[in-house]
Amino acid sequence: MIRRLSTSLLRIVALLSVVNTVCQAQSQSSLTRHVRQVTRNGQARPLGRLSQIETIRLVLVLPLRDPQEDYDAVIRFAEAHGLTVVGTSRNRMNVDVTGSVANIEKALHLTMGTYLHPSENRIFYAPDREPALDLPFQLWRIAGIDNYAIPHPAGLHHRKQSAIANATTGSGPAVPFWAVT
Repeated sequence: MIRRLSTSLLRIVALLSVVNTVCQAQSQSSLTRHVRQVTRNGQARPLGRLSQIETIRLVLVLPLRDPQEDYDAVIRFAEAHGLTVVGTSRNRMNVDVTGSVANIEKALHLTMGTYLHPSENRIFYAPDREPALDLPFQLWRIAGIDNYAIPHPAGLHHRKQSAIANATTGSGPAVPFWAVT
């Protein structure tokens, strides 16, 4: 009786171990959200899918922890999914990759769509859902997955030549600093 109970208990532990391993091998999402609120709530009007042959550059960013094995796993993941590693970082946190939209969609289990920007007169691309990667750990972020926000030059601000400094600190009562002669 005790022997049957031990065998049954051992089988249950082994089964739970297998289930745990399979669950960990499932696709992982990243720690940062990538679907913009304007695409989620319909504020940005969907226009269609991004061309499957267009090339996009992404940066796969690992979370802060011992990144050695994870870094190599990300590189293997990218190459296995038809992405080209075009840059790495010394701190082994970033893997720059390029790939066709078709390969990116397959690798990240999503669809890349085009949308009408709600506040600018342009079209942007973005994923329809959060990326899911076939890695045993989560990435921190995937930069470049959309082009909703693009950098704008701040522009030069010229100060008027007639501007007078009104300094209130220094060593003199009426002027900012006195010279010692």
